[in-house]
Amino acid sequence: MDIRQWKAKYLALDMIEDYEVAKNVIVEFKECFKNKEAIIYGAGVVGQEVYNLFLELGVKVATIVDKNYRNCKFEKCEVSATNTIKLLNQANKYEVFLAVGEFREKEMLDDFNKLGTVFQNPHFALRIQKILQSAICYNKACNDQEIYLPNCYECVVFENECGALQKYAQKLNHFTGKKTNASKNFKTVGYILGQVCTLSCKCCNESVPYVSKIMKKFVKKDTVLKDIEKVAASCEFLGIVELVGGEPLLHPELDKILQGIMQIENVGIIHIFTSGTVVPNEEIIKLLENPRIVIYVSNYGDTIPEKLQNNILETKQLLKRKGVLHKEGNCTSWMDFSTYDYIKESDEELKNRFKNCYLGDCHRLYEGYLYRCSHHYAGTILDIFKEENDRISIHAYTQEELAVKLELFESAETAEACKFCKMPFDAEIIGVAEQMEK
Repeated sequence: MDIRQWKAKYLALDMIEDYEVAKNVIVEFKECFKNKEAIIYGAGVVGQEVYNLFLELGVKVATIVDKNYRNCKFEKCEVSATNTIKLLNQANKYEVFLAVGEFREKEMLDDFNKLGTVFQNPHFALRIQKILQSAICYNKACNDQEIYLPNCYECVVFENECGALQKYAQKLNHFTGKKTNASKNFKTVGYILGQVCTLSCKCCNESVPYVSKIMKKFVKKDTVLKDIEKVAASCEFLGIVELVGGEPLLHPELDKILQGIMQIENVGIIHIFTSGTVVPNEEIIKLLENPRIVIYVSNYGDTIPEKLQNNILETKQLLKRKGVLHKEGNCTSWMDFSTYDYIKESDEELKNRFKNCYLGDCHRLYEGYLYRCSHHYAGTILDIFKEENDRISIHAYTQEELAVKLELFESAETAEACKFCKMPFDAEIIGVAEQMEK
């Protein structure tokens, strides 16, 4: 089997939830590279993930190339200039993988074709990676092998449809129940714990500096748990609960919130997003050592005050020393979706933006209301969107009624907030964590 036959057989799969299929996907992909090597074009986040995936599968990577190669670093492979591909002029020995997000694939393909190499029809790595990663992780989940949860943060399958993560989360929580009259497809939610933060980042993902001008507080522990319990009760299994802010580690009741969430029988994994600028105390660290909790440290650089940079270093060292599951961010740019100008476009164009937007599945829960994403939440709080938009007042419904609402929410093809958002194609690329005056 060659790679094109493999793609024809498996690329149409949305996700893998069958053990035999998972095994065949892996075995047959390896067969494609018995006498071939891979060339990865693009050394960004996608390129790094594809490279790590190929290493795990034993696929030999001949080289990685990038236009910005001088600023790219890989642990076990040197990144070269894109024109070095011309030196590898044996089309029957190499397969080229374009490693970039879907909405930039055409741009990268045009760049590649301008090189004038012997390689025809390179492969879009992201689509292949999604199938392979899903197969690998599902295989591990079925064989009681560990899935290293921090890697899920930058995985292309890390969306609601990741069957492997759901299966693994159920095992971690020893969940064997089967709920009736519950939402099957709503599987993740992020709770906004408040607008209190150590930073004031321009174009913050949760719009904290802007929302905090009219409202700055912590959500009370009882409210947080009541809301999460309500949503979980209407779901078959709530695989991931994210805790965001503001800065979650500033919340005075974080310990009780974590304990309360872990007691909900059908909640799997807790993700905490932190800038790392608040060093966890001993009590919090003990809770963070639980294998069901994963920390994402944003890992901002010199755009923030030196004292806070020192705190980040101390936090990372503490997490490593205590064996806390965590991921250190390596984001080099942000996308600005803090504007709310109305965008006039057709329904099909709107649906296409929604389909390709990574924010579409980052559901946000705040004080009894479920929002499509952080842009939807902030626009409503700032009184830009009407209150009667497509947010859900979760306590206005019975358990069964909310389950139906969640299914409809999950199957939606667009959202009202999308009409006032430039994501994902037209949002301006900006620097990471640029600080504003508080």
